[in-house]
Amino acid sequence: MKKNYFYALFASLMLFMAMPASAQVTMVDLYGKWKFTADIEWGATATEEQKAQISNECDVIIAADDITGWYEAKIVGFAGSKNPQLADMFQSPSSGVYAAKVANPNPTQGALFNDMLLANANGDNPYGIFEGGEWVVKSLGTFYYILNEDKTEMKVQNDFTIVTLTSHEDKNPVVVATLRNAKMTLVEPATPIAVSDISGDYIFKAGASQWSTMEGSAIPTEFSVNIVSKSEDNKAYDATIAIEGYDNVTLPATFDGSVLSLAFNNTYIKSDYADVENSIRFADYYAPEEKEGAIEFKAIENVFSLSNGICLASDSIGKNMAGDADSTWVVTRQYYMDGSLKLHADAPAIDWAGVYTVKTTDENGLYVAEAAGFDWPTEFQIEVEYNEGWDMYLVTKVFGLDVVALNYGGLEFTPSEDGKSVDISTGNLYTVKPGEVYLALRDMNMATDAIEMVVNEDGTMSVAGLSVVTTISGVETPTLNAFYSNLAVTKEAAEPEAPAEFDWTGTWEVTVGNQTSYDGKTYPESFYMTIEHNEGWGMTLITQFMSTDVAGVNYGGILLTIAEDNKSAEMELDVVAGGSYPDYLKIYDMNGTADYPVVLTANEDGTISFEDFFLANYNWDTTAKTPAVFYENVTATKCPTNIEEVKGESAKVKGIFDMQGRRVNAITAPGLYIVDGKKVLVK
Repeated sequence: MKKNYFYALFASLMLFMAMPASAQVTMVDLYGKWKFTADIEWGATATEEQKAQISNECDVIIAADDITGWYEAKIVGFAGSKNPQLADMFQSPSSGVYAAKVANPNPTQGALFNDMLLANANGDNPYGIFEGGEWVVKSLGTFYYILNEDKTEMKVQNDFTIVTLTSHEDKNPVVVATLRNAKMTLVEPATPIAVSDISGDYIFKAGASQWSTMEGSAIPTEFSVNIVSKSEDNKAYDATIAIEGYDNVTLPATFDGSVLSLAFNNTYIKSDYADVENSIRFADYYAPEEKEGAIEFKAIENVFSLSNGICLASDSIGKNMAGDADSTWVVTRQYYMDGSLKLHADAPAIDWAGVYTVKTTDENGLYVAEAAGFDWPTEFQIEVEYNEGWDMYLVTKVFGLDVVALNYGGLEFTPSEDGKSVDISTGNLYTVKPGEVYLALRDMNMATDAIEMVVNEDGTMSVAGLSVVTTISGVETPTLNAFYSNLAVTKEAAEPEAPAEFDWTGTWEVTVGNQTSYDGKTYPESFYMTIEHNEGWGMTLITQFMSTDVAGVNYGGILLTIAEDNKSAEMELDVVAGGSYPDYLKIYDMNGTADYPVVLTANEDGTISFEDFFLANYNWDTTAKTPAVFYENVTATKCPTNIEEVKGESAKVKGIFDMQGRRVNAITAPGLYIVDGKKVLVK
C-alpha cells in the first residue's frame, strides 16, 4: 500500500501509544483510593476563590469510566479538581515503564478547575499558538502518571502550572499556581471486580478505514473467534480463531474485566497450501519479526475493540512451520490496525442510523430569546451513525453542526429494547469561546437529562420539547437561547445504492458463438483476454488476446477507448491480436477493414459483447495479409480471482488452461491453472 506523510505520522503515533502485547498491567489494577500530594507555589494574583479549588494534598478516586465508556478509567480529585480526567493504560515500548495516560488533561468544556486550565511548567497557553505557518507555542499534549513497580505510587511525569486565559489565543496566561513533584500514592485498592463469563461465538470485523487493513491482501478482514472459559473465576480462556482458507488455531486467553488478551508464541497457522508463502503466523503490528506477543481487545459494553493492532506474516526465508531454520526476514500478508469482536447475536435488530428531520407542528412551537445570536430554524436535521467498534448509535450532527469533537464521539442515541422510544443525550453544540462559553443542547427543562423521542403506533416519531442554551464555565444556570416544543420527527429513506461501476480490467474468458474459416483452419472457440489500465500513460490496454501476450508486439497492448458513460469501448484495429513471430493474426472490423472500430458493450449481467470482427493472417517479414476467420456472437465473462485447491480426479475437468492461456488436456504437474474460468493452485 502506498504510504504518505500522514500514514507515517499516524503509524508513529500509534506506535508510541499502543501497549505491547505482553503487557499485564491495566487501569483496572489501579482502581481505588489514592492520595495526591505536591509542592505548590501560588501566583502573585491568585484569588482566595481560585486557591479554594486547588489542593496540594487531597484524595483521588480511580474507578471505571461511566462517562463515555470508551476509556478504562476516570480519575476524580487530581489536584483537588471535582471534574474527572479520563485515562488509559500505557507502556513505553522501549523501557517497559507503565503509566496512566490522560490524553485530554483539561476535560469538561475545556476546564478542569472551572475557569482554570492545566498548562506546562512554563505556564504556556495549553492549546498552543500557531503563527506564520508554525507552532510558536506547543500545546500541552498528553499527561502521563508514571507507575512504580509495585503499583502503589504514580508520579506526574512533569511539573505543571494552573493558568487562566482571557482568550483561546492568549499569549500571556496568568499563572495561578505552580505544582512540582506531584504524585499519587495508593491508600486503598478497590474491591476485586467480579469477571463475567464471556464465552461465546464471536465475529471479528476489521475497521472500515483505508488504514485498517492491508490493501490487496487475500486474507479475509472478517473471521470467527470461539471463546471458551477455562477457569472458575472466568479469567482464563481458550480462543479458537477460524480464518477462511486456513486451519483453525487455538490461543490461550485472559480477561480481567477490562482487557481480553490472546497470547501467541511462534504460533503458525497452516493454510490449505502447505508451503512457507501461504502458511502464516501471528506477529506484532509494528514489529512483524517478533514471534511472541498477544492480541489485545478492550471491553466496551458488550463489544471488544482491538487496541494494539496485529499482523499476519510469513517468513520469507529460512524459518518454516517445521522450524528447520530461523530468520527475522518476514513478509506481511495482512494486518489489522483496528476492529471489533462481537457476539453473532449482537447486531442491532433495527437500523436506527440515518438522517432525521425534526420540525415544529404549530406556529408557537419555536421560542427564540431576543438576544439569541443564532438564526434558529423551525425545521432541522439530526444525523445518526452506528459505531461498530463501540456498538452504539451516536448523533454526529444537529442543526448542521458537527458535535463529534465536543462530545467525545457524538451524543449518545439509545433506543429502548422494545424499539418504542429513543433517549438522545444532551451536550455541546458549538464553541462560542473555547473553555468558557458554549451553545448546548438540553431537555425541555434546560436540564442535562436525556431527550426522549417516542415512536408512535403509526410509525411517526415525536419529541415533547428541547432547548438550546448558552453555558458559561463557572456559572451554574445556563441562559436560554431557543426553545422547541411539539416536534414531529421523520426519518429520511435511505438512498438506494448506486450500481457498481463496470470494471473493464481483469482477465476475461472470451466465447465465440460462430466462426467462418477462410483458410481451412479451425480457430479457438474460446480464449483469454486481459485488460489493464496503465496509470502512467493514462490508457486502458488489452495486454492478452487470443490467449496471446500482445503487449510487447503492440508497444504496450491494444488500445481500448472507453466511452464517457462507461457502457461501451472501442477496440483499436489493424494491430496484432494473436499468433507468434513471424505469423500473426491481425484484427479488423466486420467488413475486413480498419475503417470502423470494433465496439465492445458492457452488459448488465457483467459480461461483454463484441461486434462481429475479422481476423487476418499476417506475416511480419513480408507484410502479406490473407483472410483467416470471421467471428460472430462473441461474448466475454470475467474470470473470478479466488484461489481453490484441486486434487486427484477433481482436477480432470473441462476447460483447463495454463496461465499463458494455452489449453491442456489434464493437470499433470503442480502449478497455477485456469479451470473453468477460475484460478486454481494444484499441488
